[in-house]
Amino acid sequence: MPQATPVIDINYGAPGYIVNFVLFSALFVFNAVVYIRSRLQAKRFADHCVYLPNENQTQKGYRPSRLGRSCRALSVIFLIWMQCSLIITFLSNYQHYWPYSPGKGEENKHVTWDSFTRAFLLPWITTFLLLVGLRRHHSSLAIFYMCPCSLERATHVKVHSSIEDENGNRQDFEDVVPVSITARNLRMIEWQLLRYVYCSSKDAFTSDPQYDNDDDEGMKVERDITGVWANEMHRKGGVSSEMASVMLDGPQGRNEITVHIPSILEGCVTEFFSFFYIYQFFAVTLSFYWDYVSVGLMMSLLVLTCGVIKVYTERMQRLKMKEMATLDETILVFRDNQWKSVDSHEACVGDILCLTSKLEDEDAENENHPHHRPLLTADCILISGSCVVDESLLTGETMPIQKFAVSEDKRVRIPDSAEHKKHFLFAGTCLLHAGGADQTELPDHVSEGGLAIVTHVGPRSTRGILLRTLLFGSSTRLHIVAEAQFVLALLVFIAFWDFLAVNLNYEFNLSSVLAATFMLISMVSLLLSVAVQGSQLASAQRLNRKKPAKETREQEEGEQASADETIQIYVRDVDRMALAGKIDLMCFDKTGTITKTGLDLIGFLPASNKSETRASWEELHPLEGYVAGGEELDELLAAALALTHTVSRLGKQLIGHQVELRMVEAAEQLGWKYEEGMKAANEWTIVKQWTFDHQTMTMSVLTAKERGDEKKNLVFVKGSFEAVSTRCSPKLDDKWRRAVELHSKRGCYIIAIACKNVDDDQILTISRQQAESSLTFLGLIAFRNEPKVDSADCISQMQHGGVECVMVTGDSALTGVAVAKTVGIIPEDHFVFVGKLDDKKNLSWTQVVSEERKPAGEKDAESGRAAESARDGEKTREEGKRDDERDESSMKTSLVVSGDVFEHLLNNGSMGEFLHCRKSCRVRGRSTCECPRIRVFGRMTPHQKVQVVREFANNMRTVGMCGDGGNDSGALRSAHAGLALSGRAEASVAAPFSTDSDSLAALTLLLREGRASLCTSFAAYRFLIVRGIVWTQAKNIMFLIAGLYLPPLGYLYLDLVSTSLFLWAISLSKPSSRLSPRIPEGSLLGPQNVISATISVLLYLSILGILLAVLFTRSWFKPFQSGDALYKWQTRSDNYESPLFFIWAIWFTVDLAIVYSNGHLYRLPWWKNMALIVVSVLMATPILLLLLLNGTDYNCAFKINCDMITYFKISSSPVNKILFPYERIGGNEWYAPSENTFYSHNFKVVFLVVLGLGSLFHAVVYSKVILGPVVQDWIPNRLKWNDSSAQILFELMSLKFHHVYSLLQTSLFSCFFKFGGKVPMQREDQDMQPMTKSSYSNE
Repeated sequence: MPQATPVIDINYGAPGYIVNFVLFSALFVFNAVVYIRSRLQAKRFADHCVYLPNENQTQKGYRPSRLGRSCRALSVIFLIWMQCSLIITFLSNYQHYWPYSPGKGEENKHVTWDSFTRAFLLPWITTFLLLVGLRRHHSSLAIFYMCPCSLERATHVKVHSSIEDENGNRQDFEDVVPVSITARNLRMIEWQLLRYVYCSSKDAFTSDPQYDNDDDEGMKVERDITGVWANEMHRKGGVSSEMASVMLDGPQGRNEITVHIPSILEGCVTEFFSFFYIYQFFAVTLSFYWDYVSVGLMMSLLVLTCGVIKVYTERMQRLKMKEMATLDETILVFRDNQWKSVDSHEACVGDILCLTSKLEDEDAENENHPHHRPLLTADCILISGSCVVDESLLTGETMPIQKFAVSEDKRVRIPDSAEHKKHFLFAGTCLLHAGGADQTELPDHVSEGGLAIVTHVGPRSTRGILLRTLLFGSSTRLHIVAEAQFVLALLVFIAFWDFLAVNLNYEFNLSSVLAATFMLISMVSLLLSVAVQGSQLASAQRLNRKKPAKETREQEEGEQASADETIQIYVRDVDRMALAGKIDLMCFDKTGTITKTGLDLIGFLPASNKSETRASWEELHPLEGYVAGGEELDELLAAALALTHTVSRLGKQLIGHQVELRMVEAAEQLGWKYEEGMKAANEWTIVKQWTFDHQTMTMSVLTAKERGDEKKNLVFVKGSFEAVSTRCSPKLDDKWRRAVELHSKRGCYIIAIACKNVDDDQILTISRQQAESSLTFLGLIAFRNEPKVDSADCISQMQHGGVECVMVTGDSALTGVAVAKTVGIIPEDHFVFVGKLDDKKNLSWTQVVSEERKPAGEKDAESGRAAESARDGEKTREEGKRDDERDESSMKTSLVVSGDVFEHLLNNGSMGEFLHCRKSCRVRGRSTCECPRIRVFGRMTPHQKVQVVREFANNMRTVGMCGDGGNDSGALRSAHAGLALSGRAEASVAAPFSTDSDSLAALTLLLREGRASLCTSFAAYRFLIVRGIVWTQAKNIMFLIAGLYLPPLGYLYLDLVSTSLFLWAISLSKPSSRLSPRIPEGSLLGPQNVISATISVLLYLSILGILLAVLFTRSWFKPFQSGDALYKWQTRSDNYESPLFFIWAIWFTVDLAIVYSNGHLYRLPWWKNMALIVVSVLMATPILLLLLLNGTDYNCAFKINCDMITYFKISSSPVNKILFPYERIGGNEWYAPSENTFYSHNFKVVFLVVLGLGSLFHAVVYSKVILGPVVQDWIPNRLKWNDSSAQILFELMSLKFHHVYSLLQTSLFSCFFKFGGKVPMQREDQDMQPMTKSSYSNE
């Protein structure tokens, strides 16, 4: 007999391994030398690191070195060798041929499996550790192999900056940027779209280098924008071509915003070079080595597909951002004493720009002509003429806006100031009309236009600053990413004990180590990276989808189509979809949001009325009475109505402020005829205009009237009653103040009118201050802004849905109160108190008395107590008096503040106690709270609106903002979810969400989709987590029983097909048809997520135990025993046990997907998710057939109810031609303990009954316990386990102790109340807890 070839076992002492260990050690030492050398050199150069306090930025200089290049090249070669050795080991293991030693061929074929495993483990673990280390320190990787040097000699600069965005969030940025040299030998870097030029005086790169030499004027970037500077530039003739060349090559740069669009390859490298994808690489490579090739390939394909889709989605968003940033127009600038047409990218600060929308050439009507309604390409200040612009793309403001020339003074003009905006034209806005400039100053071919001076270009423009905020500002999103790390840590902890259990049973051999490792990989699904985002993308796509309003039968009958069918919402920031589902407080603008966009002029209160009776001076004289001829309006009041405006006409459309538009329209109804230009009407001519001033709150015109020989000059002034009354002489009677308050309470917007005679010799010299002094009062004009038809209903839906509603308006507080009561923001039975400051800044609360409710008789005591409540900030507990003995009517109080009171409370640090329920009202739900708190903010500036949003967010609220753009754009971006109404259903910097609808139904639709997205995200995540835990424990049981495995096709069906399809189907759950009265849970560690997952895990494992117990007691059952090694897993599925595990696994996967898709309050029921139904049927039907049938080819392909003869027969099946060798069905060896593995009929019945009862029990427990009052109400309210306490647990586990105290203090507020403690704020609705400030992250 020939002698048998001995089996060779190669360990780590072999020469090949020794060589690799030596190479790795040498490379490690080499890298250590480079690192130590770099650290020593950094200490030698004092100017290597420079901190710029003004820019809050640190810069470090580096340049390449030969030693570093050599070390990097060797490191890359070694890493490539690790990957090559992995591939070689894979292929060699499949061929059973050892490739690393030059022995005889026959000897290399008899190397043990452990030897191949050692060869696999070395590069596998090394690669994993190297990738983790590189990812952990990727920011320093670019300069690791460079040597430190001074910034003056550096070729690369490491920049670290800390930036606070407009939301008040601070974020750190760090990157390495190359140094470039311009044509003028300027050394500069580009950081977050801005150019930084090396300045020798600062020995650093700065975005605004300062030079004392006038010749370097072109190097200045920031300057004070004043009327004097603008007009001086005009007189100097703007910027010369030579100076423009200097500026374009200097720190200003070209007038463009360069948004970097990474290539698909670059985006994929960035996406896949993350910890989660490194883990996936770790898992997939193990699959290949474990002869799990098909699953490895399919999982690789799935992971790559998901990653590429995510990269593509982000790339499309980036392209959309680039499209928003790109402005390519031809502009007219005055350079070298002549007008030139230049590309807009060449505009420079100081250029004189010709603004025109009307030309005299034949191309004027061509829409492709560069001057046909062009987009402005730079920020500029108007110096001559006037303009009308459309700012909807920038601010969301849908109405055209007028711009006026700046006066020549030294006041610094700030573009984002409400007072100065009227002089600035912003990049990205559409020029509708320009005119009024001197014709001699315009180009010859321009018949009408205006002149402006460029003030900011490129990324320094207002548009550029907003885009930089979007690109580099902190991203507001749920804290699910951080919580997921805690969940993953918990899974690793469970997996560790499973790993120990398996290996202790198999004595820690290489087979058991890899088998246990492969088992643990199933604990953390590779699909977790897309589980959360999938539902958000699905919701965003439903909102983005264009929904034309089709003429249905119901519409023909006069019924209105539902919001879901007609409203389109553009989602700019997908990550905020889930945040929209957590909103518990909604801030509303008034005009254009709750009310209609336009105002209606409803009447006058003329001062010429001589009656002294109360009924007479309070009576409003309606406009219709004057139009019909029943009354005659006072001549001067009528002239003021017609002339006190800045309205212009664009074609047939009047352009201007809503108040002035209604005044002009009313004047036309009264018979006034305007000439072209709107500067003259009837016998009157406007000589001079002073536009509205936000400081004086007035607007005035100087007019002249000529009738024959009669000529007189009058100044007409309009403005707020407070501003006009203080300028009148003699002092007005107090009855006018009472009249203003009366009509404001009725929801009217009141302006006062006054006039003054001016002598002829004063016309040219009179100043605004002189013109607006010693006025004669003419009367009041009343306007009303009616609420939209559906505003009250939509606000009622939101309040029913647990969302508290407040109004934040720029109008007067009393007008806001009237509208708030009309739409239900302030309940009708509430006492309303408005805060006022006296001259000494003392705050007092005055009751707003309506005609329907007056504090008389028995009401006096109640209103007195309510006022005391407002002053003290909370109800005073009476000694020994029970809560239920208190008079509830005394607590029904709403507070109203104006901008000055808001600032006062904010500066005193007492704002928080006026924003929240104090638990004294004992009413369930914030939206129905009756405690004294602020529900209306009036006279709020745009900045104060942002502050209101921040203040609520800082007090643990998830805040939404709804407005119509314009002054609301800052608050819309600051809120967790901001919706701009009546804007454009396309990308806009105005808000994260925008719609072209003007109905608040769009807001309720967004909230419903947000809640559905949030619940679906948690359901998908919980589905993968529970399935991973249950299946891993099942695998552990299989190993402990007898080293059992599923058949190869079983793994493909279970791990690849079913999980992916169910995850996709779950994400397609649609929102419920109405807002639920409870806000969904917002934490992975909340009671619903934790308890439901725990019950599911225990139930499924209990069902498995019952089935195994039933199986083991059957008389025909024979336990499986195998003498093969554990790594020969394909031989360990011919038995009775493995089919049971497989059928049970498919059952619990289907059951889990259906149960977790329970619609409950936020989503439609699972049976309305057609995708889920189809997938469930497709997945369950084949498995049901496997259980019921016996001995078919189909059964033997899955080794379920199979017999030996059929198994041998199907080995010749043509299906095997497309399968890998280990996956092929059939064979010539049968490993089962008997000739077949048929289940008896009785066992099949018991099997189905147990599974059916398990599904029924799970559905009942989930619907009655998890979604019932126990988990939804009792646990959060009684046990205080809610989003806040879950966040405390997370903070404790994360060791963030500086957050724990404030969170713990908040959660214990209710306990303090039981002992009579006074606290500034209460959490009152524990069943719908909002997120804390730290429960959403700015990442």
